Amino acid sequence: MSDKGYKKMGNQPVDNSCPTPESVIAQFLQAKTPRLPKMAPADPFQFARWWMAHQAPPDNFTEGAQVLGDGRWNTPYHDRLMYTLKRFLNLKSVHQIFVIEQIERGTAWKGDDIDRFQAYCEEFGKMSKTDKNQYIENAFKQMKKTLRGMVVRND
Repeated sequence: MSDKGYKKMGNQPVDNSCPTPESVIAQFLQAKTPRLPKMAPADPFQFARWWMAHQAPPDNFTEGAQVLGDGRWNTPYHDRLMYTLKRFLNLKSVHQIFVIEQIERGTAWKGDDIDRFQAYCEEFGKMSKTDKNQYIENAFKQMKKTLRGMVVRND
């Protein structure tokens, strides 16, 4: 893998002409001109950097850009950034603020709907206030209790 994180596929030489994540995001913002949250930079390139800083970093093994045999790019990291960005921009302002606050507290957001993310944040908060092992033990007890209450049918 080159130092830019681009991988070659098969015998293909490394091609450093892949668009950067910043340029993909900036291009999207310039084309769509969405309403940006007040806490974010207005400049598309600076916004892209801000957004990337609020997302999980790329996994260079699984998310490195690859040039395909026909010259097109496979860009899992770029795609993930764009997926979460589009989901984020469609949230109400109050939910955007909540998501950013939670990210800055250490809770990753992967584009989940807001109700699921709020439930996740509540559980994360509970876990961080207790002993991790005790939390896991209690969660397993609750799961077993729930599963015992379910009726399994083999029709």
